[in-house]
Amino acid sequence: MTTLFSIAVPGCVLWCTPDLLAVSVPAGGAVSVALSVPPTPSLVGSMLHHQFAEVALVAGGIGAVRTSDGLTLVLGSY
Repeated sequence: MTTLFSIAVPGCVLWCTPDLLAVSVPAGGAVSVALSVPPTPSLVGSMLHHQFAEVALVAGGIGAVRTSDGLTLVLGSY
């Protein structure tokens, strides 16, 4: 992400393509993310990639950009 955002902190890497973006506002200093996946047999074995990006806002605009590690899930019943 440092090539995309000059204000990204060192080590900030974008591991997933931003196919779906959701904006969340923290409540009590925490953000919760939920995704509903239907129990469809055609989705078994599909891969889902997830990553969280934090944009720190300051009085002049964006103060910093930080990202989490990437998470890869394989859909199915185990």
